[in-house]
Amino acid sequence: MTNYADTDSLQQILEEPISVLKSWDRNSSASSVATTLAIEWASRITKFVSSKEKLDLLFDTIKDLQKRFGSWKVPWGDINRYQRVGNGENFDDKKASLPVGLASATWGSLPSFQSKRFANSNKRYGFSGNSFIACVEFGKK
Repeated sequence: MTNYADTDSLQQILEEPISVLKSWDRNSSASSVATTLAIEWASRITKFVSSKEKLDLLFDTIKDLQKRFGSWKVPWGDINRYQRVGNGENFDDKKASLPVGLASATWGSLPSFQSKRFANSNKRYGFSGNSFIACVEFGKK
């Protein structure tokens, strides 16, 4: 975790990302930068932490996204991917994959798409999930 000495500078750096999170409608989608920030940040918060530690972890999230993708403003679908791999194959950022707007049930998403980063990848790839189908009949019975 980053120990950022100048809290005022940290708050200035995080002003725009925090604004993105505050204005987020809490829906995940492939085009959502807020989903990327929320899930990447939440993945770092595994226990109760202080407000200062939360800001430090958000700063670490911003730095990590900038390092991996050149910007923290990365749509969720650019990171969260579906890729078919055969036996003995590994997920690969250079190979074809599809954007997925769903998130893990951990974050309240139904249907659920569980993804994570694998060795030698910057993107997250789905490895588990579920879906639901509902049949609705309208009109007289």
